[in-house]
Formats: sequence, structure tokens, C-alpha cells
Amino acid sequence: MQNCLNLKTAVPGIAGLTVIIWIAILAIKGIVDPWEAVREIPAAAGYVGTFSVIFTQWLWKLPWLQGWLVLVPNLNGTWKTELVTTWENHQTGKSPGPIKAFFIVRQSLFKTSCVLRTGESTSWSRAVTIQSAPDGALKILEFTYSNSPKPTVQHRSKAHDGACSLEIATKPTRKLTGKYWTDRGTTGEMKLSFLSKDHRESFEGK
Repeated sequence: MQNCLNLKTAVPGIAGLTVIIWIAILAIKGIVDPWEAVREIPAAAGYVGTFSVIFTQWLWKLPWLQGWLVLVPNLNGTWKTELVTTWENHQTGKSPGPIKAFFIVRQSLFKTSCVLRTGESTSWSRAVTIQSAPDGALKILEFTYSNSPKPTVQHRSKAHDGACSLEIATKPTRKLTGKYWTDRGTTGEMKLSFLSKDHRESFEGK
């Protein structure tokens, strides 16, 4: 299981936030009785729960939280992709040249999904994880996927499943590089560069 947060920092932070909100509630309501104060603890926890939802969906993406609190990189958006495959066209016996594609990542703190669009097919992730080396110096995006070719090319390119492993780099530029393999017995290499924060919904267009 991937570690998305630095728990040594997150757990005390959550506890501290709960206490701060609890004290604020007591001050606003003017509560001084100890038993009445205890009854406000669930309310404070509720506010913390709401904050947690907002944090896991949006706030975790803030760049200044990366590294010391958030341990997974923000990959959200569309990546311009080039694939080189060992797959061979059974009619020509040759592999195609580099294939251009778009790789779309939708990500919250604890959940990631990926879609790869080429001119002939769409692939979507089944299971995704981001692994880190013990020292955090190397991060890998790994996922299994299913591929569905367009009907017009299924006579030479069948639907298939596969897996992919991509090394994540954020400096000096954002890029992903790695390999994939399929249950058709083919493999390939991928190079991706970050294109846009938008989530592209088709292969066509600029």
C-alpha cells in the first residue's frame, strides 16, 4: 500500500487541529463547564472530517505541502505521450513507428485513475499505485489496464490487458518514462511530458 502522507507529521497535525477547533467552539459558545465542553468534542471532530474531505480532494495538491507532508506527486492533467512498441502488424510483419498518444490522469490524495488515448484505441487503468524508494528519491507509477481498439482496426489489433511502470520525474521538467507489457506478448517503451492541467477527453484536436 502506498504511503500518501507523512504520518509522523499528519497524525499530530490532525490532533492539534481538532483541539484548536474544539477550543474555538468553546470560546464562541462561551462554554466553561467541563461536562458541556466534553459534549462539543464530536462537533470539533465533525469539522475536522469536513476539512479532511476537502484536503484529500484539493488541498493536498498545494506545492508547498509536497515532500514534508504529502508523499505522492501531483500527476493530475494531460501528458503528451510517445510509444515505441514491439507489436507487429500481421499483414506487413513490421512494427509501427513511434505512436503519439495522450495520457490523462485523474488523482485525489488516495485514488488515481489513468486513461491513454491513441488514434486507434483507448486504455483505462484497473488498479493504480505510486511506489517510492525508501529514501523517497525514486517514485514509480504502476498500473494494470485494459485496452479497447476502435472497431475499424480490431481485425489487426485485438482488445487486450496489460501493465505499465513509469518513473516519475519532477525536476528540472515534469516527465514520465518507462515500459509496458501486454497479454498479447508484446512490450514497449513510453515517454511522457506534461501538457496541461486539463483532462483531455478525446484524441482529436490540438
